[in-house]
Amino acid sequence: MSSEKILYIPGFMGKVDESSFLDGLEYEVICFDLVNADVDGIPESLKEMVEKEKPDYIYAYSMGGRILLSIYDQLTHRPKKVILESVGLEIPKDEKKKARYKLDQLRAQQIREDFAGFLQSWYFMPMWNFSKVEKERMIKKRQDDDTNPEKFAQSIIKYSPSQFPPKSAKRPIDVLKENNEIFYIVGEKDTNYHLVYTSLKSHDRFKQRVFEVNEAGHNVHFQKSEELLLLLKVILGQ
Repeated sequence: MSSEKILYIPGFMGKVDESSFLDGLEYEVICFDLVNADVDGIPESLKEMVEKEKPDYIYAYSMGGRILLSIYDQLTHRPKKVILESVGLEIPKDEKKKARYKLDQLRAQQIREDFAGFLQSWYFMPMWNFSKVEKERMIKKRQDDDTNPEKFAQSIIKYSPSQFPPKSAKRPIDVLKENNEIFYIVGEKDTNYHLVYTSLKSHDRFKQRVFEVNEAGHNVHFQKSEELLLLLKVILGQ
């Protein structure tokens, strides 16, 4: 195994053991514990971990990628390569941001009052492209989670796409423009974020750093871990 390290940053409700798809790489895998971190201090805690651990590579999924992009310009340590999976960049219009914020407030209320019902509705959304078996597997993973749903309720509001980029941060598209080490992966069936892929792929600046995985939805590493691992080895030069 290489002495190099890859940092995994999970998405909403994601736990550190979901980094297992990276075990096929030749690196030491370290993880940011998004679930158990203090909700308000997540960006600063992530920044501190990156500066302390100095990972050679970073793999960030969904919400984890949004948070990483919001602090990326502040980092003194820059990894060799960053891979973003299913990460939204920016909601362009204020009215859509307000609508998304309102929706996430309703979701937070459901998380607090009926977590099981929330999981059913959350993983029913088309962006996941889950089969019946995949949906049941994912819901079981979340139901077995002993984390207080209150933290999930706080996170879905505080780190909603409607809150990004923060006023103190660069626009995500500018971060991608200025840092050629950042790569973007999306599932072909991700009805929400495949539009980001299409937009980036149309620009010469990005088209060599943008990839899609066939028949995958919003959680590529859950649905298509073997295909993803092969793609990562190409991107990382293994």
